[in-house]
Amino acid sequence: MTEYRVYVVELDFEAIREDEPALKKLAKKNRRVRQREGTFYVGYSAHSADCRFRQHKWDKETDPDFVCDCGTAPPVGHRKDLSCDLVKQFGIGLRLEFYDGLIPAYSPADATQLEGIVAKHLQKQNFAVYSDAIPNIKRKASKKAR
Repeated sequence: MTEYRVYVVELDFEAIREDEPALKKLAKKNRRVRQREGTFYVGYSAHSADCRFRQHKWDKETDPDFVCDCGTAPPVGHRKDLSCDLVKQFGIGLRLEFYDGLIPAYSPADATQLEGIVAKHLQKQNFAVYSDAIPNIKRKASKKAR
């Protein structure tokens, strides 16, 4: 039975504040994004957190022979870029204290639910969080757009 584990990556918030497209991507998931204390990416994977972080940072052009170190990689030649752009560009490292001790999930649906719980917990602590488990914020159309 496959185990899925949630992991948390710290992102370089100062660099994101200087990058308008990255800031807009974060703003889709967070209100008042510029006023947050820091920023994180929350995801889940069947891979170890270390291996998954390496996958996010992996560059196919400079390292065509990526090797999964946790034993769950697809065969060579079947690898595709599965990284989140925010983690690839701004990922600093894993933050074990936010996910260590969490039980594994045994289905993608349960893993997504656990990912959402961790992501919302971080948002409540005044962090900007990017996660596929958090829905985009529905905003009212500005008067300029009408």
